Amino acid sequence: MSLGLPAEAISITAAIDRIQTADLRHREAGTLIRPLPWEIAALEQKTAITVADATAALRESFFRNKPENKTTLNSWKRLKTEMNRLPEAAEFTIELAVEGILSTPKNSRTRYEACKTYKRVAKLLNMTGVMAIDDLRAKPTPKRDINPPDLETAEKMLQTLRWAVSRKGGGVMWQGWVTCAVIIYGCRPSETFGLKLKGDGTSGLCWTIKRKNANLVQRTAMALHPDWVKQFEMLEQPELPYNFYNKADYDSEKCKHYVNQTTRWLQTYFPEHTLYDLRHFWAIDAIVQLSGNSVLAAKCMGHEHGVHTDTYHNWMQAADVERAVREIQSRSL
Repeated sequence: MSLGLPAEAISITAAIDRIQTADLRHREAGTLIRPLPWEIAALEQKTAITVADATAALRESFFRNKPENKTTLNSWKRLKTEMNRLPEAAEFTIELAVEGILSTPKNSRTRYEACKTYKRVAKLLNMTGVMAIDDLRAKPTPKRDINPPDLETAEKMLQTLRWAVSRKGGGVMWQGWVTCAVIIYGCRPSETFGLKLKGDGTSGLCWTIKRKNANLVQRTAMALHPDWVKQFEMLEQPELPYNFYNKADYDSEKCKHYVNQTTRWLQTYFPEHTLYDLRHFWAIDAIVQLSGNSVLAAKCMGHEHGVHTDTYHNWMQAADVERAVREIQSRSL
C-alpha cells in the first residue's frame, strides 16, 4: 500500500502517522476502503478528478486482493467498457455519469451495468448525489420470455437426444450428453463441463459459475428423476472436448465456445428452446418433485434463494401448494 510520501528520512514521522491512521480504520471497519485519508486529501487538492483518474482508481480497487487472470481481466474489461463511454479527459461528476447513463437504451442490460459501474466509482471517490444514479437504475427487461418445456416434452427431448448421443441419429456424441445433463441435473450449460457424477448418477459434483464471482464453489447437483439417469445412459459419459473437474482447469473462454457449439447443435433439433430453457425446466419441475422445497432447489441449482423465488415463484400453482399441504399433513399423521 502506497503511503504517498517520498522515501526520505524526513518522511518517517508522517509515514508512521499514516500507518497508524490506516490501522485504526482497519480495526474499526474490519477492512480498508479506498481512497485512504491521505489519498482523499491528494484528490481534493486537484482541480478536477478526470474520468481517466476515476478509471485508474476503479482498476486499483477492483484488483485489490484479486489475481490478474483471464476471468478477472474479463470482468474488468466489462467495467472498463462502461468507463470508456465517458470522455477520458472530462471531469468525472455525477452529472456526467447521468449523461452517460441516459445515452444507453431504457430497461437494457447496458443501462443497468452503466448505473452499477458509475455508482461504484462515485462511492469510491466519496461523491455526493449518488441518488441521481439510483433513480435511473432498473432491472433490465429479459431478452426473451422463459420458455421451458413441460414434463412430457422434456422426456421426448431426452429420447431424441439419447439417439444423438448413441450416434444412431447421426448426432455429435458429447453435445447430446451435455444437453441431457442440463435437463436432468439443472446445471448451467457451462457447468456441465465440470459435472462429475457420483455412484449411480442420481447426484453429481459440479462447480458453480457466476458472472459476479470469479471464485468457483463446488456444489451437489441432483437428478429429480433418478430413472432418467439409467434410461438415458448418463453414466456412459463420452469424452468431452474440454472439462474442468479440477477448479484450476476452468477457462471461461473455452466454456463459452463449447456452450455456443452445443446451443447451435440443439437448435437443429429443437429451435423453440435454448439450453437455459432446459435449466428453467428443472427448476419448475422441482416445485412438484421437491414438494415446493425452494431452499433445496436453489442450493442444487447454485444460486441464492431470493434469486430462485423471484424467478420461479409465478410457476408455483395452487395445486402444487395444496399437494405440499397434503404431504405435510400425511407426515404429521
